[in-house]
Amino acid sequence: MGIDGLCPSIPIDGGDCIEATTDVKHVEYFDSVIRLQSCYRVSGFIATGPRTYMATVEHDASLVIGQKARFEPATNLEISIVYFNFAIYDMLKTRIKDTRLLTDYIGRVEANSLRPTSTGKILRKTLLQGEMGSQVEITLWPDKQDLIDDDVTKGDIIAITSTKVTEHNGRLQLESTYLTTVFVNPDMPQTIDHVNRLMSLPATQQTTRQEQTITLLDMKLASQQIIKSPMNFTCEAKIKRIHENRGWYYVLCSKCSNKLYPQKNNGGISYVCKDDDKITPNFS
Repeated sequence: MGIDGLCPSIPIDGGDCIEATTDVKHVEYFDSVIRLQSCYRVSGFIATGPRTYMATVEHDASLVIGQKARFEPATNLEISIVYFNFAIYDMLKTRIKDTRLLTDYIGRVEANSLRPTSTGKILRKTLLQGEMGSQVEITLWPDKQDLIDDDVTKGDIIAITSTKVTEHNGRLQLESTYLTTVFVNPDMPQTIDHVNRLMSLPATQQTTRQEQTITLLDMKLASQQIIKSPMNFTCEAKIKRIHENRGWYYVLCSKCSNKLYPQKNNGGISYVCKDDDKITPNFS
């Protein structure tokens, strides 16, 4: 049995996996008696029913481990330190409002970037193409955004665990939870077949659409008939000046992408980062 955290999914002998939980107040005790990704024979645990909220694995039972549990190091056991139960794209919609089970997924990267929110948080947004060709977006919240860095580019393979399925702007997305882990270009035996299928998918191509153009004046003068149904518009413009006293934009650090803070300086406003010096404000 491999222990992997306070609320882990634990690979067990025979290829199965079970979830174990313990009280956060015991973390120092368990840190002293077990090592992560090590194998043990465990006794003195309580077997109970599966968790009904955000379980990491689907199983008929789960374990509750307290201080009376005993851990005996086990050697010569071939137990994987990682367990995946990848969902296919068609399964995701059924999990949008079902919070009983978290979702593992694997896909090929199509896009990867940091995005600010209206509250100043910085999220990691990564678009994946699944094995059947459908696309899904990963959203890593600030406490998990470093699991995928800027070096991850189109064509890389990502395996992500313990996500929550949601929907945003009509697109399925996988949101990180406190249990989420990410593996970039995984080479574990459990992922080899998935990776090979993803690598064999045809490359996606960006097509250039022929857009009909209209000026703002023409739009204003046009019949109201053209806006009776929802329409999407792309606006092309050139920035001439930034009004720094307005709050409709985000100011980010050019080095770490964290929020910058305005400081009054000689009658003007300058922006400082809490971590970096000699930075350039990025307005977005």
